[in-house]
Amino acid sequence: MASSVCFILLWTYCRPSRLLHQSLLGETRFVPEQRLIEGHRLIAYQHADLSYAPLVLIFTETKRKKWLLWRDACQDREYRQLLVLLKREQQGSRYAR
Repeated sequence: MASSVCFILLWTYCRPSRLLHQSLLGETRFVPEQRLIEGHRLIAYQHADLSYAPLVLIFTETKRKKWLLWRDACQDREYRQLLVLLKREQQGSRYAR
């Protein structure tokens, strides 16, 4: 009972402030130039945060809109390939500055 109340309070507090971000669900493909496709939706992200890569990747679409890609939502091989692509993308953007 107490854990349910804590969860409801946490959800009520966090949801409006966007501390809990949406997760990418279903088939997600990554295409060049900082874009990803989830189902039929095209998402142009500004930044991919790799700080928490052992658990989750965080894609920033806008200042307030972020997407989460959990490691266990992908095959290990695909997740590793994605990390390599994202690291190359970030290194390339550093050299372009």
